[in-house]
Amino acid sequence: MQKFKVLVMYILICTYILSSEIYSPRNDSEEKFLQNIRKKQLIVGGKSNYFNGEKIDGESLDSITEEMLTNYLGLNVKFETKSWKIEKEKFKNKEIDILTYLTYTEDFEKYALFSTSILSENLILVSKDKSINTIQDLNRVTINVVEGTIYEKFLKRLIQKNNLDLKYISVEKIDQNNMDTYVISNLNIIGNNNKLKLGRLPEASIAVLKEYPELLAIINNALEEKYSKKINDWLEKRKEKNIQNFNK
Repeated sequence: MQKFKVLVMYILICTYILSSEIYSPRNDSEEKFLQNIRKKQLIVGGKSNYFNGEKIDGESLDSITEEMLTNYLGLNVKFETKSWKIEKEKFKNKEIDILTYLTYTEDFEKYALFSTSILSENLILVSKDKSINTIQDLNRVTINVVEGTIYEKFLKRLIQKNNLDLKYISVEKIDQNNMDTYVISNLNIIGNNNKLKLGRLPEASIAVLKEYPELLAIINNALEEKYSKKINDWLEKRKEKNIQNFNK
């Protein structure tokens, strides 16, 4: 009987360890790095004008990222969400250690290491009051775009490349209900207005300061093990929800 109890206890302990929702370091170097980095508070910056805070079934992209960094990796992190322009500047000045959902640019490659891709986006022009079928239809059109984003940079290059005579207005946030013409991610479009695909954007990732290559490797492991799937599942749920809301 005593041997049976010991066996049952052993099985329960093994089951608990195997099912534990805590990252298991892959080598001694990772374990040592985690022990040290957990003593420091890391600042994580996010977007205030993105859909990352939107909740579906009680979860958002922000809460999934927080779960990965805090619960799964056991890091001591403090999240802040301000204007994206401010957050990126603070990251460049090393006042922020991690940025969520940052799109790769050559400028940021000087400061950041990028995780494996989390999501991909197409840049879409939406017009409520004008039929736009080709790039040349953008001549003499006024377009709203969020200031300091990859969308604005992409639009500038598009204007130069195609010698377009258009005006764009840099805004803090796109108001899809009250703006007639704007550029936006395909992941954020509401409704069925006239649309023109302008191009595919570089994929978004989690970015860490260049001082943390070990942290980047661990984040990539966590994404591979669990969180890339969790993020993709959330994006699919969001897509289905948007379709259902539009069809109501």
